[in-house]
Amino acid sequence: MRNSNSQALLDMKAAVGRIGAYAASDNQKNLSMAEDAVERNLVILYEASKRISPHLRHGHLWARLAKIGERLEFQYYEVTSAEVWAIVDQDLPDCATVIDDLIAKVERDQKNG
Repeated sequence: MRNSNSQALLDMKAAVGRIGAYAASDNQKNLSMAEDAVERNLVILYEASKRISPHLRHGHLWARLAKIGERLEFQYYEVTSAEVWAIVDQDLPDCATVIDDLIAKVERDQKNG
């Protein structure tokens, strides 16, 4: 995988993996650091999603990524901890599945010419 779709999807996959690792932390002392790290990786996820070709972006997931990404970048002061963790709990599993499916599709398309 070498094209811009591929790299963006790999960046998204890495961000999802990091978010999962930060969210799994049980250390209450580091909870605010974990939340900061999750927020940063949600922004990375959003920015990388904008680099994917429009024909690959579809469904509610992309709209949700755009909404939270823009809010974290431009209205960060309005985003609550509850919203951040709700995204991690509710949207991240679907996001990981969609990203994996798209990576497989891009690889197949590249292989088939």
